[in-house]
Amino acid sequence: MEKQWLTIRDNHCFFITIWSIIKRKMTSILITINQLVRWCLYMILSNGKKGEQFTIINIDTELKIKKRLQDMGLTQGIKIKIMSYYSNNAFILNVRGSRVVIGKDIAEKIHVEPSHCNNCSKKTRGNERHISHQSEHRTQHGA
Repeated sequence: MEKQWLTIRDNHCFFITIWSIIKRKMTSILITINQLVRWCLYMILSNGKKGEQFTIINIDTELKIKKRLQDMGLTQGIKIKIMSYYSNNAFILNVRGSRVVIGKDIAEKIHVEPSHCNNCSKKTRGNERHISHQSEHRTQHGA
């Protein structure tokens, strides 16, 4: 019995490992290419910088904490903006027009993807494209 391993790693150490056992026929892996690409483009909120906007993809924490975050307005699919980051590891976020403070330990469990830029029509996606877009954005808009 052979094992075939497919491992993908993005910049933020988010690992996805898929394995299938091959006997005489290839087994099908029931993951679409679109899902696989999205998994590779995730980043964690704690890697964000002041002023950046993100869309929440997933909150990977225990149910009690997840419920508390939902009560604060942090749910899958909403757009958030990092307003400030303090050296004591506190993030101040703009969530649905309100300011919310979370710790770095919680921010590390929130998977996000970069969101639309406010001043131009480009959508930032993926860390390298996001970084290049940020520098391009600064030259175009002076921000």
